[in-house]
Amino acid sequence: MIPHLLLVVSVIFACTLSVFGQTPTVPSPTTRPSLSIGNSTPERLRIGKINIEGAEQFDRNAIKVIAGLNEGMVIHVPGDEIAKAMRNLWGEELFSD
Repeated sequence: MIPHLLLVVSVIFACTLSVFGQTPTVPSPTTRPSLSIGNSTPERLRIGKINIEGAEQFDRNAIKVIAGLNEGMVIHVPGDEIAKAMRNLWGEELFSD
């Protein structure tokens, strides 16, 4: 049970690091925008490198395909793309908790 939970947390953590480490697709030339998650207007962000950790028993590329998140993909934060990726992974019943 714990290794599966660790895998899910690692995948989510890796995805969010890539997402939150990016700047908006059209940055201002004079100021670096800040990212605040809340009820604000969603920001468009481009996903950087995706690292899958803790998934030795699974094909890392398959996990990326199942999640539906790709490097270079533009997503909205806050938005539905990360939640959809988590639902996709959970729906495959690869994880027990």
